[in-house]
Amino acid sequence: MKKFLIAFFPCLIFGWIVLTIATDMVVIPTLFRTLKNVNLAGLVGINLFPKINMVEVVLGFCLLLTTLVQERKANWISRLQLVAAFFLFFLSLGYRFYLSPEIRDITLQIQGLQSPLKSMIDLSLEHHFFHQLYIRLDIVKLVILMMLFGIWSFGVVKNQEEKL
Repeated sequence: MKKFLIAFFPCLIFGWIVLTIATDMVVIPTLFRTLKNVNLAGLVGINLFPKINMVEVVLGFCLLLTTLVQERKANWISRLQLVAAFFLFFLSLGYRFYLSPEIRDITLQIQGLQSPLKSMIDLSLEHHFFHQLYIRLDIVKLVILMMLFGIWSFGVVKNQEEKL
């Protein structure tokens, strides 16, 4: 089982990278281009993202698990991998249980708002803040995932050189 988990490590990283890029650069832009009604596109988005976030929680947990079962050397690279895996897992939890619900609640408030313009402006600013936070965290997530993939690749090459 341990060998399977370790072999599964690069697949998890690559899959998570593909999921993030596909969602951010294909699914969401297509959704907002196809549905001309921004409110409807927003409703689809707030129903879609919790499902994607749940997949990310599973990926984060599996990545953390595979990182924990790998043989650890007492070096900074091993510690960096472990910290990165913990960060990505907790980030996925933050997406699922804080960021997406917050964006959903604000979106629903904006769409149901019949009150003064000031409330609309305040909610729109808050909505924009959380969207920008989500985008920036996705960039951080991608950088960390690519770093982990690079560390894994370097380890594979190094092991091959040692065998020769």
